[in-house]
Amino acid sequence: MEKMYPPVVNSPKTELTELITDTQTEITVANASVLLQGEGIAVLGNGDAAETITYTSLEDNVLKGCVRGFEGVARAWPTGTRIARNFTAADWRAVINNIQALHEESSSESRKPITLQPGVQIVKIEKQTVFNLAGLTGKTVIDYDGQKGVFGVRNPYVIRYGENLIPSFFEWVQTSGGIVTIQGAYKATASRNTADIIAPLKVVVPVLPNTTYTMSSVGDGLQYIERRDSNDSDPSGEVATGVVVVGTKTFTTSAQTHYLSIRLRYDKAGTFTHENPMLNIGSTTKPFKPREDSMLAIQTDLYADPVTGANADVVFERDGQYFKSKKWQGVVLDGSLPWVYFDTAAGYKVVRLPIIDSLSNSERVTKFDGKLIQRAFPVSGADQSYLSASSNVLGLTISVADSGWGDGYMPTVDDIKAYFFGYKAYDANTITPATAQAATTATWTGTGTKYWVQRVGAANFTQSAPQTSYVGYTPYKLVYQLATPTVEPIVSEGQLTFIEGDNQVEVGTGIVLREGVKAARYEDNMWINGAIGGSTPLKKRPKSFLAFYKDGKRDNWKVRDHSSAPNIETYGLVQASTPLSNFSDASSYSVTYMEMVYSPTVPFTGSYAANEKSLLSDLVESVQQNTARLSVVENKKAEKDVPAWISPSILFNGWVSMGVLGYRKIDNKVQLKARIKSGVIGQPFMALPEGYRPLVGQIRPVHSYGTSDVFASVLINADGKLIVSGGSNSEVNIYLEFTTD
Repeated sequence: MEKMYPPVVNSPKTELTELITDTQTEITVANASVLLQGEGIAVLGNGDAAETITYTSLEDNVLKGCVRGFEGVARAWPTGTRIARNFTAADWRAVINNIQALHEESSSESRKPITLQPGVQIVKIEKQTVFNLAGLTGKTVIDYDGQKGVFGVRNPYVIRYGENLIPSFFEWVQTSGGIVTIQGAYKATASRNTADIIAPLKVVVPVLPNTTYTMSSVGDGLQYIERRDSNDSDPSGEVATGVVVVGTKTFTTSAQTHYLSIRLRYDKAGTFTHENPMLNIGSTTKPFKPREDSMLAIQTDLYADPVTGANADVVFERDGQYFKSKKWQGVVLDGSLPWVYFDTAAGYKVVRLPIIDSLSNSERVTKFDGKLIQRAFPVSGADQSYLSASSNVLGLTISVADSGWGDGYMPTVDDIKAYFFGYKAYDANTITPATAQAATTATWTGTGTKYWVQRVGAANFTQSAPQTSYVGYTPYKLVYQLATPTVEPIVSEGQLTFIEGDNQVEVGTGIVLREGVKAARYEDNMWINGAIGGSTPLKKRPKSFLAFYKDGKRDNWKVRDHSSAPNIETYGLVQASTPLSNFSDASSYSVTYMEMVYSPTVPFTGSYAANEKSLLSDLVESVQQNTARLSVVENKKAEKDVPAWISPSILFNGWVSMGVLGYRKIDNKVQLKARIKSGVIGQPFMALPEGYRPLVGQIRPVHSYGTSDVFASVLINADGKLIVSGGSNSEVNIYLEFTTD
């Protein structure tokens, strides 16, 4: 859009107070108040010799930053030359061109493609808009990022961080208690009596290297430390000390920095206040805003061919709902599956697992040590696999060294389950657990006293057949291609939007959406995920919490650092607590978090609206989709809220149901339906219980049938008895409604 300048009524004039040359960019006039203030446009002279100029500012009576000959020819002008804010050809041209541009924007859509790469990046957007997903595909990696096994893209997400990159104090991690009091989302106070150094509250925020940021806050300030990884550590020791910000500070991150550790830090006694911390991209101090992220999170696993990357699972959008074109299936091969013994050979056994709808020889299996199992048929040794679509089975060979099963021994179902839970069988009468664990020959031949020892880690053992795995054991993993690809809806949350200007965006994996949680009481708080109070661990080990929900609405919990606890392998890095006064046993709680296990990350490809027509189209489509989805939710809720029909177990006086019989109450209305026969006319066929009866008796016409239609009626007595009066008892059809008040 071209620049348009406001008018000045009646175009009053002033004069030059001195001679100017044709190149002079500062012009002094007698009375600048009659011209546009600040940035403006004006005309020198009049008639054929006039010159239109623009200026960037006005100080006292001096026009600064003048562009000479903006229209017309730049020339020297004498003292007393007329200058005014006249209507110019530039004004008219800007009006025409802008109207034409608006017409073009409103009559045709314009979209810009965009690819959001894995990791953190800054995306510059011209105007606030919505991201439309066009492509998200699967990937399979063996032993990803130092982890053992086969990994697909698990729970991918893209987050556009708020203009303020600092979250509320409720989301900061508490490293020590009793010092900081959180008084609101962005207000905290602290009081201490000692002078030792302590940082009781901190948060780790992703940033980009070699990028300028500005931090500001009200009160006693914040400390930030540049870090390399999300675990709040700096392996190289490049940044040894933190920078304390009181007021405002602009800084540029180092080439190695990927995170900032922001802390409330104290090295003296006293009372401290902290309010409205702000971290934004760029060198300009922006007004405080609460952090408001925008997120698109997908809850699914996406795979592809592990070798070629072909035939990948694909996510696509239809009518506001996300679906997956599923071509691969991933399976954790643990002891809970229906394993069976199949065959034996010198040095190994063959076990099988039912697998349906598979493509033969498409399997990729990794062992507990991360080793990729060799695909072979017929098998000829240990650590081999085959997948047969005709037999609907996966076959695996297991070595004597791993299982402990002697060549002449046929393993039981318990043996096989124990093996896939990470245990090895041995004879406790002849061998110690540690020796059995390390042995490469048979340790159980079918005689003696059978025990099972953990195959990895400490040589812990059990006499009872193991029913679960243990911390430190990585189970076998399988990925195979489906014979028949399917399309299935997937759980998602959010809609990604961009703000005008710089957007810090993160693409990653491992988000867990709204997992239902149980809290446990310890002293005066309720705890989520941790040994404190014995609360139930989350399904995955959390690296960080993103949001807490109480009955589906955002709730505030304090996050506690758990990274130094000895049971990190069970509980992860964080726990959370809330005071008893904030907790209700009648409410349901859930949490969204990032899990500790990493999986491969892939780009989100899509587009965004680049003009008003596209923005309007997206808005209309979004409203339509939301309306349709809301209607579905309301209809489902209405169906759920409508009570079920109640069917009486006994009918009186010889009446028999013909397959339709029931009653229900909606608000104060009772509905009754019945198709009955064979009873005594004039005698009750059923009785309604209290609360389902009318205040006074009523009579309603109904249909009956003998050899032809016959008029009948039903009496609804105040005592609840229902009586067919008149008509034929060969068939009586009843559907009626009445109120109870």
